[in-house]
Amino acid sequence: DSTNPDRFEESRHALEGVLQTPELHGAPLLVLANKHDLQGAAAEDDVRKLALPANVSSAHHVRVVSASALDDQGVADGVTWLLGEVLKHPR
Repeated sequence: DSTNPDRFEESRHALEGVLQTPELHGAPLLVLANKHDLQGAAAEDDVRKLALPANVSSAHHVRVVSASALDDQGVADGVTWLLGEVLKHPR
């Protein structure tokens, strides 16, 4: 929820735990910064800085996409990128 920066730290901690799983090392990571259609939504760079672990880019291909699930804005672009990354780097 890109309109709720108070929860970015909680998201970062949860993501840190998940990304410590050895099977996920090097896996692409798509972050959909949802609710971008609402006023006060954080910019992609702010989501990257505040909601992602500091070292995430060194171990993963990461893309943050502003999205709105309500009007499908950004979702297709993000999923297309993720699919491309998975196809380029099969595991």
